[in-house]
Amino acid sequence: MSYDSYEGASRLPVVPLYYSIPLLLVCISAFLILVFLFNVEVPQVMLQSVPTNVAYVNSCGVLNQDNAYYVLNQSINVAGNCITINGVNVTLDGESKYVLQATGIAVFVSAYGRNVTVKGLNITSAHAGIHLAGASNSTVVSNYISNSFNSIISNLGNGNSISNNIIDRPLSGGIGIGTIFFDGQSVSLKNNIVSNIPSSYSSLLLYSFNETSYGFAELTDNSFVYYNINSTFVTFVNLGNGKINFIESLMNVNGSNLNDDVRLGFNYAYVNSSNSGLNKSAIITFYGLPTNITNSTILRNGVLCPANICTNLTSLNAGTVVFNVTSWTNYSISNINSFINNPSNNANITTNNSLNSIISINEPDSGDLYTVLDFPVLFNVNLTLNGSVKFSLNGGFMNMTMNTTDNRLFTYSQSLLTVGNYTFTAYANLTNGTRLSASVNFRVVDIIPTMSIDEPDLNERYYLSAFPVTFVVTLNQNGSVKFSLNNGVMNTTMNTTDNVAFTYRQNLLTVGNYTFTAYANFTNGTRLSDSVDFRVVNNPSNNNPGGSSGGGNNNGGNSGSGNSSNSSGGSSYVSPVLPSNYSGFFNSNSGNIKSSSGSARNVVYWLIIVILFVAIIILVFLIIKFIKSNFIEENFNSTKLISHLR
Repeated sequence: MSYDSYEGASRLPVVPLYYSIPLLLVCISAFLILVFLFNVEVPQVMLQSVPTNVAYVNSCGVLNQDNAYYVLNQSINVAGNCITINGVNVTLDGESKYVLQATGIAVFVSAYGRNVTVKGLNITSAHAGIHLAGASNSTVVSNYISNSFNSIISNLGNGNSISNNIIDRPLSGGIGIGTIFFDGQSVSLKNNIVSNIPSSYSSLLLYSFNETSYGFAELTDNSFVYYNINSTFVTFVNLGNGKINFIESLMNVNGSNLNDDVRLGFNYAYVNSSNSGLNKSAIITFYGLPTNITNSTILRNGVLCPANICTNLTSLNAGTVVFNVTSWTNYSISNINSFINNPSNNANITTNNSLNSIISINEPDSGDLYTVLDFPVLFNVNLTLNGSVKFSLNGGFMNMTMNTTDNRLFTYSQSLLTVGNYTFTAYANLTNGTRLSASVNFRVVDIIPTMSIDEPDLNERYYLSAFPVTFVVTLNQNGSVKFSLNNGVMNTTMNTTDNVAFTYRQNLLTVGNYTFTAYANFTNGTRLSDSVDFRVVNNPSNNNPGGSSGGGNNNGGNSGSGNSSNSSGGSSYVSPVLPSNYSGFFNSNSGNIKSSSGSARNVVYWLIIVILFVAIIILVFLIIKFIKSNFIEENFNSTKLISHLR
């Protein structure tokens, strides 16, 4: 037998390696399509989930497509009303873009709207920021609304959620958050902050549509001052610590600081009983209490609660303890050591574990900045056992007695202080003889220092051809600024001629994701920092980089690249332009935004991903089979050759 006869003698097919060449070409082609058509950058291929029904919005109009995900891909400057949502299962994602000077309603969700989400918008100078008019099961989340008359309104809808919104400087006549109920309807308010509102108006307004109606509201970890509540069953929640569920409707209740009138913490619930509208029966729930305690009781104002006022609905060592009260002061459970307090709520607290005592400073907060216009400031200290409190601003050289009506909550109205740094130290003398102290630092300034990053914008995209780019940071007081692109590992000093406006000419950066962090050091000693994310991407492969249009407007130019992020092609900002054919809000048929281009684009995107994945799997399989076949064939031939030589 000749040596050539051993070829294929193992009866195993040998897969030629060149079979994989077509598959390799398929992989390379698919990858290049992803890079140049879909702007997927190397080396970071982003395979994150993209809504298949996305449509881009760049002007005012009506969003009436169901099951749609709308993205605002440029800021809008408008006189009058702007966006109406009529669809079901609709999301409007502002991606931090602005709706400016909307003298009407910035975003209106009609009664046809259900399961609608409005998020990520910056709304300025609107008559109404976001108005849910009969919409149900909808969400308003993570919006910033400033200088508007009515910031968020939810009326005649049910099951709506309003959360994580910041409302600043509502104008006179404005409401921070307002809700109108039909009979039995509900709303959830969580982690909302309303600041700088005039004292004659409400940061929270809850009331019914008529005298016979009532509603339900759940308030979780919000920051509200002036408030007005009528015909509403209200539940207050402090996540992880406790809940107060009023079992009577609150009628004609108003006050100047809801955060002070209702307090919840670890093993502590307080309602201001001097406000008769709040002094109603309620169910109290405490979370996270120990289960190994014995001989516990319900304490009312630090002493045993009478049986005709307090009724426990669970065991007092159940961990989650529930009990009913008929009227208000403060309540807690005895024999609970303070060292198990929730660490996330442990700021500014000094404890004595053996005597179960806690002192907490609620105002001022650590690091607070006050201007002369903020005074008088109401200092606020809280105890969980009866006692008295004094405070000092100069290390105890002169102590001031704080006022109280229940020996638990202490206040003091501080008149104007001169500009400077202060340490607020509270000294508590408990009735059981324990002495405690706690302190925080704060400052009084002539003007509160602020810093704004003007360039780059949040989530901006720069083409390589845009460089050099000028970064811009502005202060409202004299100072100096440095910036970093690598979390402070290396800081670069920015240039200035007036110690207020700062610039830096940034040369070419490589393709990738960056975080621009600015560090300001003001001449009054204040230090601030802020950051924005941006991206550097490859230059577009065609001459039409404009994004998908919305609202009947096809403005493209160099402002986008077919996605939802800002893109710069040499200029730092393109001012939003109102469509020339825009003639109104409710009668604007040309404003209907119906775009399926985003959906088709994403179908093609994921089809290419699947083809690329399958081709790679087959390619790897062929290579492994080729190597395995050759290995077996070589072993077989070697064995035969040795046998033949023998």
